[in-house]
Amino acid sequence: MSEQMAVGRPADERPRSGRVTGALFGVAVVATAVVLWSPVVPIGSPALAAYPGFAQLTAFRLPLAVAVAASGLVLLPLAHVRVWGLVFVMVGLSPLPQILPRAFGHPAEAPAGASTLTVLSINVLASGADPAEIARLAVERRADVVSLPEASMAFAASVGERAAVLGVEYQRATDNPSATSSPFATSLLVRRELRPEFTVARIPSHLGSVTAVAQTPAGPVRVAAVHNFPPLPGHEDSWRDDHQPLARLCGRSGPMILAGDFNSTLDHPPLRSLLDAGCADAAATVGAGLHGTWPSVLPAFLSAPIDHVLLAGGAGPVTAFDVIMVSGPDHRGLLATIALAR
Repeated sequence: MSEQMAVGRPADERPRSGRVTGALFGVAVVATAVVLWSPVVPIGSPALAAYPGFAQLTAFRLPLAVAVAASGLVLLPLAHVRVWGLVFVMVGLSPLPQILPRAFGHPAEAPAGASTLTVLSINVLASGADPAEIARLAVERRADVVSLPEASMAFAASVGERAAVLGVEYQRATDNPSATSSPFATSLLVRRELRPEFTVARIPSHLGSVTAVAQTPAGPVRVAAVHNFPPLPGHEDSWRDDHQPLARLCGRSGPMILAGDFNSTLDHPPLRSLLDAGCADAAATVGAGLHGTWPSVLPAFLSAPIDHVLLAGGAGPVTAFDVIMVSGPDHRGLLATIALAR
């Protein structure tokens, strides 16, 4: 009798476990697709990637996309979930046309008669880096401008003193919205021969900002050390607010260079607003836009590219670019040489 019932059961009736599996895969596909495409999913203004949960995941959009596609490849040999495997591969690959162009490009040659300005930017992790190493790096790589997010006044002074011993003098300024003695400040050093004129806190920021006008052979250039608030859960408004005054600067005339820890990638709407306003990302222009900077303990491919050197007002092109490992901080540093037309 039981054998007759088994034979007579409809062929298209699936076990309950199969329906549950299908439902779970469906939910996973929708969730991953929404996360990977959150930078362009409009929820009013800005896009979904600027909101809690999505802001944090979007920082790692490329490794997430690769992980989703790789998961699909693992499922493909399994007959009962092969279709889901194919779907995962397609979802994982779908954002790559937006992401991969940042890996293509090369440094440009400086126009005839142009001068250059070399910018070094390193988040020094609450003044936890070795100031002697930072000074040596700045001198050896001939940095004209050094942006140091999370560098206290004392740390910046120590870097300047050590650089002077090595033969290069920098003038410096530090901004800290909370307290001068706190290590969570933002410091900017500029070579003395560029006769910098500093302005502290001209750019509203929760973590401090310093700007200076450097007198280069090509004329005055405004440079700024930037450290935007991170998109911590519950603090996304502060993160977005710190980008807004920078967007206004990107639309100004006259050469400007913004360097530091923006705590956002090229997939985040707040940083995209800076590009839409007229800034260009130095790394992306030379094919280094996928080289992650945080956390530095992970391979660059798995890290989030949240540190940037941005150009505006006719500054550029970028003639050299490098991502640098420094002992101590949890960020990689950036070194960009920028041509300035006379």
